[in-house]
Amino acid sequence: MIKKENINLKDFALFALANMAIVALHYLHNPSDLAMRNLNPNPLLILSVIFSAYRGLKFSMYCSVFAASTYFLLFLYQVDFKAVEDIYSLEFVFLPMLIIATSTIIGDLQERTISRINIWKNKYEEKRHYDKKVEEKQELLEKEIYYLKKKIVTKVDTIKSLHESAIRLQSLDVEELTNNLLHVISERVEVKKSFFYIYDTEANRFEFSAPSSASKEDVEAYDIGNDQVVSKSIELKRMVSIREFSKIEGKNGRLGLHSLISMPIYLDGELYGVYVILSMPFLELVPMNLNVIKELGLWFEEALSKAIEFEASEVSTDKDIKYKAYKYKYFETRLSEELVLSKKYTIPLNVLKISLDNFSMATEYKQRMLKKFVIEFLRLHLKTVDAVCLGRNDNEILIIFLEEREKVIVKAGLISEELNRFNLLVGSNEDEKLKIQYEITSPKNQTIKLDEILDSFERVA
Repeated sequence: MIKKENINLKDFALFALANMAIVALHYLHNPSDLAMRNLNPNPLLILSVIFSAYRGLKFSMYCSVFAASTYFLLFLYQVDFKAVEDIYSLEFVFLPMLIIATSTIIGDLQERTISRINIWKNKYEEKRHYDKKVEEKQELLEKEIYYLKKKIVTKVDTIKSLHESAIRLQSLDVEELTNNLLHVISERVEVKKSFFYIYDTEANRFEFSAPSSASKEDVEAYDIGNDQVVSKSIELKRMVSIREFSKIEGKNGRLGLHSLISMPIYLDGELYGVYVILSMPFLELVPMNLNVIKELGLWFEEALSKAIEFEASEVSTDKDIKYKAYKYKYFETRLSEELVLSKKYTIPLNVLKISLDNFSMATEYKQRMLKKFVIEFLRLHLKTVDAVCLGRNDNEILIIFLEEREKVIVKAGLISEELNRFNLLVGSNEDEKLKIQYEITSPKNQTIKLDEILDSFERVA
């Protein structure tokens, strides 16, 4: 209120100064006509009307009275009462009344116009606010309808998804089952990168197992042995997230490439492997998703136990479950027995060694797949009496032949031709082919000791 009065005082002072300025300017131009009677319309009237239109009714009354009073005083000062008998009574009254009446009317029209504009503006704002509320309510209703529809569809999708997950996690092939676990978790939770490692108790190290699509660079970039989250999960024997690890250890940052989630997998109480998540959206790292991963891990442990039992029932104790080939110890025992029989009954005995030369260039998973493929190929294309065995080194496969050396050399050539047709690759490029070398025991070593036979091979293909 005080601020408004100050504005009125300023405007009134400005109006008064404007009146004085007009009078002063006219005086300089025509000193004999101070009341500006010869000017039509009168400048005082124009100035009063302008300010009334600008400030409204109340101000118009003040400024019009001031302008009329100014005119009245100037007129009185200008008229010589001794020289004239008639003092222009009509003109003396008419112009001041016209100034007051015109300014008041203009001020009232200004206030009425602004009032109407404000009323229309308020109505427009109310209508716009109402329309906005209606739109918001409509949008809310549409969201509710969409949520209800989605909920109905989600129930159907959930049943389908659970059915698909159940089928994937019922595989009796350990390799396939492991890849299926990663696929199912990626479907249920938005996981961008995850690995599965199998724990080798004899070598006391983790071997990369899945996924098959992982590149060698990605596998080598991550060192599971230095991952503190994995160590903590194995220590606690349960799933641990990076958030929980930070709370336990009191560390806010991470050095190197660490997993966001580590879940150890146990088989009959013993550590079988570890599932690690290396990349996933931060918003997906919530308790609900952690519970989903945990439940799928428990499901996988049950399915894994059945799959291993099934694979173990298919092979004897002398065979390696992973490759379904005879172990190296069996090879030594069998070769010793065959060597004795060969000397006694003069039966031809030869050992073919198949070496995968650039085997180490592939990822751990690809190495296992390549070796598994070659062994399966040999098992299907050789006689049942020809024992396919694992060698002392990871890249070696040994085969005992009870045939003449020449026939074994011919078989080695045929095997080489057949395997070359498959275009086996150790890398992603076409020129990174798997190089296979074929060697056979030397003829001069047919009658000597076992160790000397295994140390003497000649390349044949």
